[in-house]
Amino acid sequence: MAPESLSFLTPYWSGREMMRIHLASIRRFHPAAPILVSKRGGDNNGEMEVYRREFAVQFRLEDCEYMDAYLRLLERCQTRYACILDHDAVLLTGLGPFLNGLDGQRYDLVGIEERIRLPGGVRAEAWPESDGWLRFAPGCVASNFIVFDWQAFKERWGL
Repeated sequence: MAPESLSFLTPYWSGREMMRIHLASIRRFHPAAPILVSKRGGDNNGEMEVYRREFAVQFRLEDCEYMDAYLRLLERCQTRYACILDHDAVLLTGLGPFLNGLDGQRYDLVGIEERIRLPGGVRAEAWPESDGWLRFAPGCVASNFIVFDWQAFKERWGL
């Protein structure tokens, strides 16, 4: 699969140190992938221009809410696959196996399902079969890491 088939989409409000780590992790595993950022507010001290130079980030300064940032990033995404990734999320490996699974239609979406770890006493009494883990929103994924076929989604559902 061509590296240019994946874009990273990041809404960004604040947190300069984590943003730098976030961008470096993407570049480590996906050196040629577009990184699109929706930065809320102004460009304090040229921070985003530094990211453009160092990490080839494409950004827009936008005064909008988080969901609007997602939608605006998707509107700008030109690649087949999109990875929505919060600015404080870090890649520990490349996404090749996930993209292969999407490409082979083994699944339609890759993401994180949030789970809750219960304290020992509570889990033993109420849900002994759960080993202390409850699914926070069964069948739903957290929005801080989602990978999917953006072009197929857009063709089917629009934007």
